[in-house]
Amino acid sequence: MDLPIRIDMKTTDTLSTRLAMCTAFVVISACTPTAQDTNTETTALAEEAQADSQLHARAVQEAHTAVVSLLNNAAGAWNRGDLDGFMSDYAPGSATTFVTSKGVLRGPEAIQQMYSPRFAAGVKQDSLSFENVEVDVLADDALHVLAYYKLMRGDSITSRGPTSLIMRWLDGRWQITHDHSS
Repeated sequence: MDLPIRIDMKTTDTLSTRLAMCTAFVVISACTPTAQDTNTETTALAEEAQADSQLHARAVQEAHTAVVSLLNNAAGAWNRGDLDGFMSDYAPGSATTFVTSKGVLRGPEAIQQMYSPRFAAGVKQDSLSFENVEVDVLADDALHVLAYYKLMRGDSITSRGPTSLIMRWLDGRWQITHDHSS
């Protein structure tokens, strides 16, 4: 940035005034960024943004891998008829919610009670799987997960729909705090 500086040497009649003006000019010139300084700063900012982008991409990939593993484990427990195992990834406490067409269930106990008829003795168990899993990292300790669940009996799909989960990093692992499956 060039600053317009006018020095009229005819009006400066003392050596000290001339010296002060030269000193001011040198100080202003030293404070004005050069094109090289600007390019260096721009390059540093671009490198920092690229590093942040790579770090975010790695975090998303790691979160996606963890979520797919969690969902596969939940599906495995469901398919074995292990309701406690299926519910083990829901966070404890009444802050955990499950949205149904009839309202909101609060706490894993209420959610487990909703699922329990599907696990009753003698009930034909559908096979659960998840597909099209998308993970959005909301914060270091929070994820939004979109996926489709699929229930099958033999070769027939008995139910399929979207699921939206909020997961929090609690007690050293990802846990479901909000579930809306339609």
